[in-house]
Amino acid sequence: PRRRIPLRAMWRLAGLMWKLRQSETPPGNLHFAINPWLVSYEKLKRETGWRPSYTSRETFVITMRAHGRLAAAPASAAGVPDVPVAAA
Repeated sequence: PRRRIPLRAMWRLAGLMWKLRQSETPPGNLHFAINPWLVSYEKLKRETGWRPSYTSRETFVITMRAHGRLAAAPASAAGVPDVPVAAA
């Protein structure tokens, strides 16, 4: 369930969690959670002809496989390259 907290309290909690090393990111990253970025490559495509090599979903799958969070691709998974898992 979603809980609503006053913004000032959230900033203080985030700062405290960061100081106690209980948070993965500093409180400044709350800006990205409150106002997520939406990016379109239309202008880049129009002006330079650039096109991404993979979709967002393919990129996510590749990243999860690289970090060992997703099993290696079966041989039938066309289009998504199998990325070797980096040694930890």
